[in-house]
Amino acid sequence: MRLRRLLLALAAAPLWSIAAPRPAAAQRAPMILPAGTRVQSIDFHWVHDHTLDVDDIRQHIATTAPLPEGIFGKVLDFLFRRERPPMPNFDPLELERDAVRIRDYYEQRGILHTDVGFEVKPDTSKRRVAVVFVIDEGKPTLLRTVRLENGDSAGVDSTKALPREVVRAAHRAVAPAQNHRFGSIEASTAERRARTAMRNLGYAFSTVWSRTLVDTAADTATFEMRLRPGPRARIARIDVTGNDLLSDHIIKRELPFRVGNWYTASELSKGRRAVQGLDLIREARVELAPGQQPDTAVGINVAVTEQLVHVLTGETGYSSQDGATAQLVWTHRNFTNDARTLTTSLGTSTAWLAVDQNPERFVRGVATLKQPYVLIPELSALLSPFAEYRDDFRDRSWAIGSDATLLYRLGPILLLSGKYSYSSRHVLRYRNGDFSSGRIDFLTLLAQNALLSALHTTIRRSTLTFDATLGTLDNVTEPRQGFVLRPSVQLTAGSALNTAEYTRVDVTGAAYHPINRRVGIAVRFSAGRLYPRGKSLSLGGSDSTLKFLELRDVAFTAGGAADVRGWSSGLLGPKFPDLRFNVHGTDTTAVASGYVPIGGLARVAGTFELRLPFPGLGDNWGTHVFVDGGRVWTPDARFKTSFSLPGDDRFFTSVGTGVDYNTVIGAVRVSIGYKLNPSLDDVRDPQKVLDAIVAGTPIADIPTQWYRRFQIHLALGTAF
Repeated sequence: MRLRRLLLALAAAPLWSIAAPRPAAAQRAPMILPAGTRVQSIDFHWVHDHTLDVDDIRQHIATTAPLPEGIFGKVLDFLFRRERPPMPNFDPLELERDAVRIRDYYEQRGILHTDVGFEVKPDTSKRRVAVVFVIDEGKPTLLRTVRLENGDSAGVDSTKALPREVVRAAHRAVAPAQNHRFGSIEASTAERRARTAMRNLGYAFSTVWSRTLVDTAADTATFEMRLRPGPRARIARIDVTGNDLLSDHIIKRELPFRVGNWYTASELSKGRRAVQGLDLIREARVELAPGQQPDTAVGINVAVTEQLVHVLTGETGYSSQDGATAQLVWTHRNFTNDARTLTTSLGTSTAWLAVDQNPERFVRGVATLKQPYVLIPELSALLSPFAEYRDDFRDRSWAIGSDATLLYRLGPILLLSGKYSYSSRHVLRYRNGDFSSGRIDFLTLLAQNALLSALHTTIRRSTLTFDATLGTLDNVTEPRQGFVLRPSVQLTAGSALNTAEYTRVDVTGAAYHPINRRVGIAVRFSAGRLYPRGKSLSLGGSDSTLKFLELRDVAFTAGGAADVRGWSSGLLGPKFPDLRFNVHGTDTTAVASGYVPIGGLARVAGTFELRLPFPGLGDNWGTHVFVDGGRVWTPDARFKTSFSLPGDDRFFTSVGTGVDYNTVIGAVRVSIGYKLNPSLDDVRDPQKVLDAIVAGTPIADIPTQWYRRFQIHLALGTAF
């Protein structure tokens, strides 16, 4: 049938200017176009509804056209003097072949009676044509009947000789396709699923043949599968090859199967991922040993490729939140043998060129020792001592401590962890006052006040944290479909080891859904609650502000490039003018050039984002539009701070747009958010807000500044 169509298409080549020989498109008189005519655009028109994706159909035709430029492309042409590649040549014979290719693709997807024609719209003055494929889809062929046969005998009743579990597995493999559109692609999928199902039952040498019988009058299909399971096999031996540094024992212990177990294809795949998860292994293959004949005993071959033991890497980066960053990492991938990994890193965030009002400056050194096997392959342990110096809106301080983590991994994004942490932080100065220039800040002033003399300069923390990551994603680094959920509970352990005591519950999640190949939806949410307890509830005679400040490192904030994007990092919700005092002799002047977050004991936030292509540019470019919202507040009236401004604990929303670009080192994302319902201080000069607070006048009387409704963010890597 396909050969007859191709011959007809070749015979009709001189009539290429006719819209189509089928009813799907109107007839046109033959038209002669000048030599050198090029294809300006390709479009598709359906006479009725359509079921197949346009981008998929484009992959099956040879005629191409430039992507639509639009206003964005014209602006880029003007600014950068771009030289666009020439439009593809128009080939009428290829256009006829494309109509045949589209019909064949529809047949493969189970739609047999599809009429495909085309219209050619010329612009002879510019030697260009616009091509429109006109498609009238037929009725889909539905799978109504499934028949199974024993591959070693004939007849539909031969399934009696098949093991019952094989018959059940084969029926489950085909069940998703029944009463749905069924073509050769769906048939191949069902055949592959049946073969995999048998091999997961121990039939290592199973084979499947299939054929589809179509009733073209009724548009129904009967799917016949011949199953040959072969002998059910156990694993008789496991051979390891390619390992020079790691022993066979170290590699075999990562496998989820042992000698004597039934052969299971899914366990082999799981074992490959586990072995390749060792830091020293670059690549791993776990498969049947070659050259085996069908038998009840099989050998498994584990072939590995090791990589360098010692690695030194360095990287630099930039974000609007942290400014310029740098990190140096040294890794020993087989520390003291046994596949242990020792990683030491030194990183810094300089805040240089940061856009956010409160960038974080820090220098942090960490040494992490990873033991990949603890009793079972899925369980690993990490020990991470660290030292840190920071200088941010909270304080200028240094800290030392260590984390001990048990990690239970079931998949790429399916894991559970338990962590114990202890740290001791010594505060050099609250909010980085500079006494040498006669300049001090608000929190330093509070610390010197006799009323707040109990404010600690050494902060100890001993915590237990339980985390989980649950979900499924089509791509871990750039997801387009699936979801992920991350609940977390942290609680202080040991009253004597903690300056403040609390329980912190936090959950974040994200979901992704593709609309087509280049358009998708992403949704994100987060919620959390901080419950002070123990000594943090001993408020008798003490100031609530003091107790709240002791919880500032674990209090919730919102806003930033990876959060509610209408606000700078941490500045959605309760905040206060970044109060400093200039001291000149006996005169003291209060100044404020920005805001600092106060935070709260509770938080909710969410994002809805539509991800789109960038008109006129390639697949590496994209755009996004979003609606973000969030709220940070303190439901416990005992912890209301004395310097919170009215209205800062409402629910706030923002809208915005941005551009994405995928580079060889990761995605770059620029976003601009617009505050829809800003608070009083969000759109007013902090110095004037401070003056109004001191004078006791209404903040609402201060003139607003329109540009404060906007916030620009630059981020590297996956958005969320």
